[in-house]
Amino acid sequence: MGRSRASYIHNLAVQLIGKLGVVYPEKKGRFNPSPQDIHHLYGDRIKQELRKMTRETRGRIADCGLSWSAGLDEGKTSLYEVHCGSYLDKSASGRDLVTQIACTAICAAMWDVFWSRQGRELAAAS
Repeated sequence: MGRSRASYIHNLAVQLIGKLGVVYPEKKGRFNPSPQDIHHLYGDRIKQELRKMTRETRGRIADCGLSWSAGLDEGKTSLYEVHCGSYLDKSASGRDLVTQIACTAICAAMWDVFWSRQGRELAAAS
């Protein structure tokens, strides 16, 4: 992903983490948190914010979502990792589909923000 696209989605994720009070998901029993947890816990609120934005902005956000292979290459979270399969409603409108993809891209970017913060905290502690 180009630097400006990466910066754009990162900055938006940080902004929405603050605005919506998103926190790193807790471990549930033997299951570690995953990007799916962010979508499950905050997806509806993220979509509410997205619906306030123009369609151009939602499209720009959706365009920042990474494919599986791009995510691996860049060490970032892909759209697939947020859902692990097909999640788009075949009967949904274009607006709803773009909103869902944009929401997924934001959840992936939020996960990357949390992982980056965790890495810095671990480095500072050692």
